[in-house]
Amino acid sequence: MVFKKNVIIIFFVSLSIITKLIDYIPYNSINKNEYIKHLNLNKESILYTSNKEGKNPIIPFQVFTVAYKSDIVIETNHPQISMHEFAKLRVNNDDVWIGKDSTRDGVQTLTFPHEKYLTLFPEINVPRRVSPIEIKDSSTNEKLNITANYTNQFNEVQKIEFSSPRLTDHNLQNRTNGSTFNHSKDSVSALLDISHKNLKNISARVTYDGNDYTLKKVFKIFPVKALLRQTQVGFSSGIFTQFSFKENQSIVKREHFPDEFWTFKDQTLSSSSELRSISHYYNKNAELLTSSIFLEKKEIMKINFSAPLPDLNRSFISIKRNFVVFINGKGQGLGEIYFECDDNQCTILINPMKPRWFKSRPVQIKIMKKDRSNKVISEMIKS
Repeated sequence: MVFKKNVIIIFFVSLSIITKLIDYIPYNSINKNEYIKHLNLNKESILYTSNKEGKNPIIPFQVFTVAYKSDIVIETNHPQISMHEFAKLRVNNDDVWIGKDSTRDGVQTLTFPHEKYLTLFPEINVPRRVSPIEIKDSSTNEKLNITANYTNQFNEVQKIEFSSPRLTDHNLQNRTNGSTFNHSKDSVSALLDISHKNLKNISARVTYDGNDYTLKKVFKIFPVKALLRQTQVGFSSGIFTQFSFKENQSIVKREHFPDEFWTFKDQTLSSSSELRSISHYYNKNAELLTSSIFLEKKEIMKINFSAPLPDLNRSFISIKRNFVVFINGKGQGLGEIYFECDDNQCTILINPMKPRWFKSRPVQIKIMKKDRSNKVISEMIKS
C-alpha cells in the first residue's frame, strides 16, 4: 500500500511539473518519413457533378506569415496581461518595433507606432491599435539594450526595459517547433519556427503607470524572459469577398483594409504587399497543388497536399485531403482538410492533427458563390 501510494504521489507531482512546463518546451520538426507517409494518404480522384467554370480560381483559405528579426518575450504578474512581446519587423527596408500584449484569456493585441502600419498583414484577424512608441536604443554589437514606452490596451503607460546578448549562430535551435500558448486562439490556427533563442544573461523589467508587478517565475524559480528570432504562419479567421472584375484578375475586399489585387497567370494565383507575396499554384484543371508565402523573395511558408484540391467553382462529391505545413523548409504541422461544394456554396473544414497546439485550433470556412463574387467566411471552431 505504501509503495502504491508513493507511485500515485510521484505521478501527480510529475503531471504538475509537465503541465507547467509543456508550453515552454519546443518540439522537433516533423520527421520526413512521417510527413511523406501522411501525404501518401487521401489521394482519391475528384468526382465533379457540374462543369461550371469561373473567371478565376476561388481563394480557399486565408494564410499568413510574419517573421520577427528580434522578439523580446517577458511574462509578468500583471493581473490581466499574461505575456508581452516586443518585436522587430522589416517593412520596406525600415525596422519597425511593435507591441504584442496577450491577456490571460488569450487575446493578443498588436500595438503599432503609427496608423500607416495598421493595414499590415490583413489576413491576421486580431485586435490592432496605434500608440506612439518611444524607444531608447543603446545597443552595441554584442548586446541588445532597449527601453520602450507606449500605452497598452488597458490605457496604462507600459515601460519595457530589456537587455540581452545579441542572437548569433550559437543560439541556433535544434527543436524549433514552439507552442503558441493560448495566444489568439479565437483568431488564428498558427505554427511557429523559433530558429534562435537566448535565455541567458538577460535583464528584463516591465512597469505599468510606474507599478512593477515583477516577472512571472516558473516553479517560483525561473523568470520568463527571452530573446527570440521566430516565424509565425498559419490559417486565419475572418471575412473577405473576392470579386472577379476581369479575366485573370480579381480584388479581395476586407472591412477596414485597402483593396487587395490578385492576378492569375501561368496557373498561379498571387498577390503581393509590403511584407509578403502569397501564391497558390494550380494545375490545368484549376485544382490547387500547393500554396506558398514569400518574404523578401524567400519562400517562408509552404503547404503541400496529398493530391490536388478540387476546383471550388464547380460542384463535386465531398472529398478529403491531407496537408503538411512547412516553415523555412521544415515540416512543422500536419492535418486533414475536407471539402463539400455545390453550385452555390462550399464548406471547408481544416482539421489540424499535429502538433498539440495546432490540433486544438480547427477552422471552418464557408464560401457563398455568385457569378462575379465569392464571400469567404472563416471561423475558428471552439472546443
